[in-house]
Amino acid sequence: MEFNLHLGGDFMNKILVISTLLIITFPLLINSCKENPETPQPITPIPRDEYADWSSSNDLIAYQHSAVDLHNDTSGIYLIQPDGTGKHLIIPSGEEPSWAPDGQKIAFKGYDNQIWIYDLENKKLRTGSEPVTFTLPM
Repeated sequence: MEFNLHLGGDFMNKILVISTLLIITFPLLINSCKENPETPQPITPIPRDEYADWSSSNDLIAYQHSAVDLHNDTSGIYLIQPDGTGKHLIIPSGEEPSWAPDGQKIAFKGYDNQIWIYDLENKKLRTGSEPVTFTLPM
């Protein structure tokens, strides 16, 4: 099998056009990629929803939402219904929520690295180191 390559006519014209375009556009591409060290570039936050935990009655989900930018901090623990409605912030500075078995309290890690407990019924917050009494079912 023999291959012959003819370098005349159309092929040479195409090479010339492509080479010319590369010579003209390459410096423009390089200059457009350089960042100006004098001008800080804004960072767009990437929101995250994680650590979801279902209530014992399966009617609510507690989860951690993280999205911080310079003008608006929407991070915290949210509650939402399983169909996606009723989303609302309950604890603005919490992480890793976990429902109590009775479905009335949520334990979470605060930004101070302490365990906190939020009572949904009376909307009170306490640290996990405070004494608490439980009534166990028999």
